[in-house]
Formats: sequence, structure tokens, C-alpha cells
Amino acid sequence: MAIITHKPFSIGYSGHANLFELFSKNAQLFPKKKYLFFKNISYTYKEMKEKMVHTAKVLVNNGVEKGRRVALLMGNSPEYLFAYFGAVMLGAVMVPMNIFLTEREIAVNMNDCEAEYMITSEQFAKSVAGLRNHVGSLKLLFTYEDTSFKSININSQDVSGVSVTSNAGRQDLASLVYTSGTTGKPKGVMLTHNNLLHNAYDFSTVLRAKQGKDRFVCILPMFHSYTFMGCIVGPLVSSSSVLLFESVMDATKSSFKKALLLRRPSVMVGVPQIYSAMAKKKVSFIQRLLFPFRLTASGGASLPRDTMNAFYKNYGQYIVEGYGLSEASPIVSFNPVKRPKPGSVGLPFPNLQIKIVDKDDNELPFGQPGELCVKGDSVMQGYWNQPVETANVIRNGWLHTGDIAVMDEEGYFAIVDRIKDMIITKGINVYPSEIEELLYLYPGVNHAAVIGVPETDGSETIIAYVTTEPGAEVTEKKLKDYTKKNLAAFKVPKTFVFIDTLPMTQTGKVLKRELKKMVMNGEIRYKNTAFSV
Repeated sequence: MAIITHKPFSIGYSGHANLFELFSKNAQLFPKKKYLFFKNISYTYKEMKEKMVHTAKVLVNNGVEKGRRVALLMGNSPEYLFAYFGAVMLGAVMVPMNIFLTEREIAVNMNDCEAEYMITSEQFAKSVAGLRNHVGSLKLLFTYEDTSFKSININSQDVSGVSVTSNAGRQDLASLVYTSGTTGKPKGVMLTHNNLLHNAYDFSTVLRAKQGKDRFVCILPMFHSYTFMGCIVGPLVSSSSVLLFESVMDATKSSFKKALLLRRPSVMVGVPQIYSAMAKKKVSFIQRLLFPFRLTASGGASLPRDTMNAFYKNYGQYIVEGYGLSEASPIVSFNPVKRPKPGSVGLPFPNLQIKIVDKDDNELPFGQPGELCVKGDSVMQGYWNQPVETANVIRNGWLHTGDIAVMDEEGYFAIVDRIKDMIITKGINVYPSEIEELLYLYPGVNHAAVIGVPETDGSETIIAYVTTEPGAEVTEKKLKDYTKKNLAAFKVPKTFVFIDTLPMTQTGKVLKRELKKMVMNGEIRYKNTAFSV
């Protein structure tokens, strides 16, 4: 039996009171250093801080106070950072919104935390339009532009007479990160400044960030906790720079290749799907020679061994794989840069302990699979207003992740299964129960079961199995239109399979593990034919 704590060399946690102070310290020490590159624009640390302070002044001038929840619905942009750091400077609690959610889903999250303010943009005008009617707590909308809906344009506000101070303490909440639970009800993960700062320092330590020299590529959506830590907060510890792109689609554009050539980024934080695409490309000797990254890190989903090997063949470099979850701020582990172990997700971060337990919470020996538990400064405070759910996952200070892992004698561990029914599609978590509950509301649907079928790139395809009541006029098109209307696009099942019976318990619960096993074995059809991998 073993509890593993990994203590490599450490740059040390300096004890900043909050996230804004971490940024402000860089602006003080390196005012002229370029922090952000975005399209044809660049900002120094000093310029970024000035924009953040201006945002804070506008917010406080319009009633935003410490502890108030501020929803953030924006795409990748400099303004996202102005908004986030400006608000947390005041001690407000930022609530990043998944930009792919529907208006209904956004409203559910905002109502849950009683968000009074939102910072957004014209890009989301359609989603924002109905929020005033569906979110009773919502008072004001802020933007950085004139919009078709009523909002306060932060850029146009004269706040020269307003003063603000950094008002957040280390133990104050910085973010509420919403993640759907296995019951389908959204859960707000409560993360303090202390949680996020510890995770940032661990990240910089383990990835051996080069002080003042590294340049990180941010191509994943910033609302994702893995992106925000790995591409934004983590790099601040080493006073690094960031190349920011609007979306992963930029990777296919000539502007991306040009940025790699001219800006010479050194670290890429990605997901398996990105590396799978890079591994499949034919790479010339010159392209390999000019490959700028000293480190490529992967998280969000399991990295297929074939992808890692093909990537190494192309670029002469192994991808460093890691593991995390929002409840741990979010990164738990990464493979050491100097000693990666393919097939594992590495060693725990310096401030974290991990252990593997059985169903009775007894610690298991090396090599035996069980539930992965995590303890340390990065572990969340709990779920917003959900004490029962919090008590279920945090027991005696240990966060029970719901993931099944196995650990070797060196302390490296690998994720081998999931206790939850969670599906990971393109690096984003999808919870089947949320989709199933929606399907049960559709007239004529008798039973619904949603599973994930693995793809070759490490992602999963969402498949819904449905039984209907006799005579019900339920079609695949109707269900697809219905789910598209009520769910984010990435949650919509690719296929709806109508089936006579589903494997069930005597109490009427669908045995989804058994269903998936039967699907993978070809015993139950996938689309209109038997499926096998």
C-alpha cells in the first residue's frame, strides 16, 4: 500500500494574495516584456495590467463587489483576460461559461450561482438575448464593444476618478467552474485563489518552465479549466509569453504556421486530437528541423500510444501526458520532462498526494486498480450549495475522482477506466445522464441510454439507444432536432439507435456497462449494422 507524494526541484510558492497580484508582479518586474500575441496585436505585461485595472474600475463603478458572481461568456481574446483578472482583483467570483452551451444551459448555471453580472460580446448576442428573462438575479451586462443588446461598453467608460485596490484574499473564491454531475445537475466547482496559485506553481515546476524565455501556445478554448491553467495562469509563474488563437481551427490556417515560424513558441498545451492530426501529417526534414517546441503536453483525454509513437517519428519528441479534473484546479499530474513513461499520466504534482483505494476506501498495493484519490492545496473547496455532493467526493480531506487508476512502484499511474459514465469527446467531458434525462422528456420515449464508443484518436462518439412506446411517432431526425435545440452541439448524439430492449436490472435501471460491452462485441447494432472495432 502506498500514498505517493512527488517532490521534484521546486521554484517555490511565493505566497501572492491572489491571481491579480501574480500578474501585477510581472508587470512591475517586466513592464515592457511582451505577454500576449493575438492576431496582429501584442500586449506587454504593463499594458495588460492597465486594461485589467480599467475593467476593475468599470465593474466597481457599476456595483460589482467582493463575492459577487460574474459570468464570463467570451471566446478566446485579450478581452477575456482583461475581464477575468479585472474582476478577481476586486474579489468577485468569475464563472467561466462554456461557449458551446445553449441559452437554456447558460441560464441553468447562472441561476444556480445567482450570477448578477455577465461579461460577454456581440458574438453571443443570440444566447444573451433571453437571459434577462430567464436569470432572475442578472442585473447588468458588460462588453468591450457596442452591441445589439443593452450592455455597458467597458472601453467607452471614463473612470479616471475611480480608484480600486486588490481586494481578494488567498482563501477567497476566484472561480466557479461548472461541470455536469452524474445526476445531470450542474455543479459549480469552488476554486480559491490559493487553489489556483498552488496549481500554477506546481505546473511551472513540473514542466521545467524557463524563466522569462518560454512562449506558450493557447489554441484550446479558454473557458476550459485545463486551458486556463496550462496556457494562462501557469505561464505567469515563469513570466512567460502566450500566443493566443481564437480556436483549434486556426491550426489549419497559414497564419498559424507563420506564427510558429516567426514567434517560435516553445511549449504547446494540447489535447490528443490535435496531436493525432499533427502525427498523421507528412513532415519534411526542414519542417522537423524548424519544429519550435521544446515541450508538447497533452491532457483532457487519454493519449493513444500510436499517436505518441507517430508524433515522435515525425518530430523526434515524445508528448508529455498528464491528468486532471476541474475539482483539482485542475491538473493533478504530468510525466516528468526528463523521465516520461509512455502509457502513464506521470507523477503527482508537488503539492499533491495520491492513493488508490478499493470500494471500502482501503488503500491498494502497487499494480492493483482502484479509485484514484487526491489530497492537497489544489483540491477544491466543494460544490456550490451542494453539501451532500461535496461530502460524497471529499472524504477525510481526500478527493475521490471517480476514475480507476493503477500505480507502479515508481509512483507513476495510469487511468484504466472510469467509475462514472462520463464520455470524453474531443477533450470535453459529456455526462450521459444529462442527455438521457432530456430524452425521457420527449413524448413516446420509453427508455434511453447514452454511451461513448471509442475512436482511433482517443475521443469518443456519443451514441443514444432508445426504446419507444407502442405506436409512438419518434424518429431519429426528431430526436436530433430536439437535442440540438436543448443541448450544446458537442453533447448531441451522433446517432440515435432504436432498439426493442435494453439490458436492465430488476429494478428497471439500464446496465450501461453491459450495453457498451454488447455494442463493442457486435451483439447490439451500431447504426443499422453490427459494430465492432
